[in-house]
Amino acid sequence: MATTLVVVLAAATGATDSAAAGAAASGPSTKSGLALDLARRTVGDDAATQAVRKKRAAKSFRITGAGYGHGVGMSQYGAYQLARQGKSAAKILQYYYKNTSVEAVKVPRTISVQVFGPEPYAFSGYADRARVTTVSVRKGEWRLVDRDGDIIYPRDGVASRKLSVRFNATGTKVRATVYAGSKKKESFTAREIRFQWTGTESLEGSDAVAVVQGANGTYRHGELVATSIRKRINITNRLALTHYLYGISEMPSLWGTDANRGIAALSAQAITARSYALVRMRVSASAPAGKLRKGCNCHLVDDVRDQNYTGWKKEGEKSANTNVGRLWTSAVDSTVNKDGEQVLLYAGKPIATYYYSSSGGATANVGDVWGGSVPYLRSVPDKASLSAPGNRMKKWKRTVPARTVAAAFGLKSVVSVKVIRRYKSGQVKTLLATSPSGKRVKLTAKSDQFRSRLGSLPSAWISSLKPGY
Repeated sequence: MATTLVVVLAAATGATDSAAAGAAASGPSTKSGLALDLARRTVGDDAATQAVRKKRAAKSFRITGAGYGHGVGMSQYGAYQLARQGKSAAKILQYYYKNTSVEAVKVPRTISVQVFGPEPYAFSGYADRARVTTVSVRKGEWRLVDRDGDIIYPRDGVASRKLSVRFNATGTKVRATVYAGSKKKESFTAREIRFQWTGTESLEGSDAVAVVQGANGTYRHGELVATSIRKRINITNRLALTHYLYGISEMPSLWGTDANRGIAALSAQAITARSYALVRMRVSASAPAGKLRKGCNCHLVDDVRDQNYTGWKKEGEKSANTNVGRLWTSAVDSTVNKDGEQVLLYAGKPIATYYYSSSGGATANVGDVWGGSVPYLRSVPDKASLSAPGNRMKKWKRTVPARTVAAAFGLKSVVSVKVIRRYKSGQVKTLLATSPSGKRVKLTAKSDQFRSRLGSLPSAWISSLKPGY
């Protein structure tokens, strides 16, 4: 009699599996709070089982597949190819997100992004381990102010870029210590300390870029707000929403050149990034400015748990000494008009715009990847993703230790693994493994679960698993 084991696992709330990440992996978002279901079933002993008994166990598996990412929503390479074919940003988005509309709406003036600090989402491997960090500027000058805007340092103007500030938590307060090189000058303690630099709305003067030691990016806009959370230093970048989008590093800026003809894809990416940010900010009629999360004093974080925000690193990005970051910021600016900022809406509300690098020929139903049902996250054909120029993940191969594959089936070793069922997207739904003794086990899972269970694969569009001995 067959036995069935069901395991429920939590999905990551991360943002993306981006085109930028896919390019790096071949040569940068999974977003969901939904549950994943994994079913492992032992198949009965029959004549076919007897025929494969006592075969040699594999040492590894050569896994081949296509695409990079979870498969839900817009594939970025698909958007790029549709843009090259003359589709507008709105048409691209309405293709990947069914029954939606692109509309200009009024948005909150500012957004707060955690750039350094403790883990707010209960994930592992993301929180900054250091308990202190140093902030400085490139060019320009800076100052420290308290939460009321009163100047803390220096009292008579602005500080030189040759000085830096070391932040650390002292109980529920923050200590800021000013250094000239390695020489300590002065210290200040408060519930909240803000670091402001020239060339921003907070402080006039020459353009400066703030640098936070250990952070994901560098920062041209806004101000840095330091607080203590669980006795750990926490720093957020508080800035205008448009300036936040300037720093989103999720799609290659070079797609926007006249030669590449992908500017509409960049504009589509800007709209999805804005829509996602509004959802994460928890904007509503009763909270028009959104709600800060206590675990980070922020609306969202700066990496793929939400969206990959690198600030000036993206905005000032260069290629062959040309500032290609301007292509991206121009795309962002093109989604702003006199009526407001363009957002993707379903039933009149901003939607969680999941996106990823490339598919294996069709996007996925959200329920097949993480579970649940969302009307605008349905499978659609995506041949454009595979035909887009530069997509190095339209085919991929990975060699995975056999013990990793066997463990997914609850076995010590395996002889072979076959794909026996697929989801509408073409992603794997059920695999059948055979052990050296002839025992056969079926594994059925949400598609995204296969990626981690089989060794951090680029995607679940798996075409074959060939054993190596």
